[in-house]
Amino acid sequence: RTADVALATGHLEQAFRAAQLATIADRARADAQPVPSDAARAALARGQALLLPVQSDDRLVTLALTRAGLSAAAMLLDPATATRAAAQLCHPGYDAGAAWRLGQALFAPALLDALGGVDHVTLVGSGPLAPLPLGLLLTAPPTPRTAPAFASRRFAFATRPLVAPGDQAPAPATCRRP
Repeated sequence: RTADVALATGHLEQAFRAAQLATIADRARADAQPVPSDAARAALARGQALLLPVQSDDRLVTLALTRAGLSAAAMLLDPATATRAAAQLCHPGYDAGAAWRLGQALFAPALLDALGGVDHVTLVGSGPLAPLPLGLLLTAPPTPRTAPAFASRRFAFATRPLVAPGDQAPAPATCRRP
């Protein structure tokens, strides 16, 4: 929906700022300014992309920034379902159904196409997906007698928290096993 994409696009500059803050923190510099999308695209390494998932009331809108441009996709996934599926991945035993529900929402077919040629994805954001080992999500539905389509077979992952100017970065979250 247009409203969801507009909401997610509004968060995009925050994502650029968060990525820039992380880089600046790595370099111990404090003079960061918001980066226009063209400059952010140009700063991406070949094969690199930023992924920004934004949760609305009933869907997950994901923005993908690559050197080629900005792509967006929205998939039905309400916050309660996302949280439940994330919890299922953090408990003993692997739930392929939960991995597919989350993977399908984060890596919608249009975004997988846009991520062609990308081998390193940095997820910028917070919420139920941020603490997950994203490589365990599935990019195709699980089927009997075939190897799971783990996202880690296609991408290397890094995660950066979404931080508004003046905020302190939260401590990294982790999956907690009971």
